[in-house]
Amino acid sequence: MPLSEKIQTLRKEHNLTQEALADQLNVSRQALSKWELGASTPEADKIIQLSEFFNVTTDYLLKDVDIIQNNKKSINNPRVIILLSTAFSLIGLIVGLAMGLDGASIFYMSFTNVSIGLIFQVWAVLAFELLLSSLAKKEHTSTRSIFYGLNTWIITLIPIILFFGSFDKFIFFFIPIQDELFRYAFMFGFYILLNLVISIILFRVYKSTKTK
Repeated sequence: MPLSEKIQTLRKEHNLTQEALADQLNVSRQALSKWELGASTPEADKIIQLSEFFNVTTDYLLKDVDIIQNNKKSINNPRVIILLSTAFSLIGLIVGLAMGLDGASIFYMSFTNVSIGLIFQVWAVLAFELLLSSLAKKEHTSTRSIFYGLNTWIITLIPIILFFGSFDKFIFFFIPIQDELFRYAFMFGFYILLNLVISIILFRVYKSTKTK
């Protein structure tokens, strides 16, 4: 893989626009575009900057080797970090629901029973932030927007169930719903509405970072 393709591939893997990467390297977007098209080659100091920024070796950038050979530690890829952390968060949700329900009504789940699942989810968020912070020094707003846009649907479900379970008498005193099935529908309607609002906000943040 030539240098031009490697620069473009690394930039896209890190969710960066040409303008964003050019700013980090103190060059114009036009200069960066020429690098990616193979119309010109970065100077030696820019090669070093690229290697430090993307956490790759200068040998990898300059030699015609495949990106897989250089990046054996694929954990350096933000997309992989998102997938691994999200998978861990999903495991936490499954474990929490399995232990919390245990044949009981969803409104009678206890914090003690779901605590292991919640711990998994906290670990997932911490792991995501730690792994992301270990990457090249740059803004990770778009990566965080993608991760939290997905994970808000996973992370908020158990807390919302616990909230409704703890305050169901108070909530349904003001919203007189007697049938348990309709109470479930009301709770999941609230869950969906809340997460739609959060997802829309995060999507706008993501779009704004892409257009800068």
